[in-house]
Amino acid sequence: PPQTGELVALKKVPLRRPEDGVPPQTLREIKALREIEAHPHVIRLRAAFAQGPAVVLALELLVGDLGGLLRAAPAPLPPPRVRALLAMTLRGLGHVH
Repeated sequence: PPQTGELVALKKVPLRRPEDGVPPQTLREIKALREIEAHPHVIRLRAAFAQGPAVVLALELLVGDLGGLLRAAPAPLPPPRVRALLAMTLRGLGHVH
């Protein structure tokens, strides 16, 4: 893969049976991520490559995740914050579907 100096998140998908090739669901995920146009609420695929008996997806690096954000937030979350988080999630979901 090209080296750009950009920090990325790596998702390693082990091949259970390398002799069978890349699983169809992994190929579908790569294809879908490549076809999705840039959107602020959808993570972007930077590269996909083979590494030993695995496929590695290089994804846009985000600081934190929704689960971590929710665990660190005061309970209960204020309704405006819940609405904002839900709106961002639904915008991203709407973009990919």
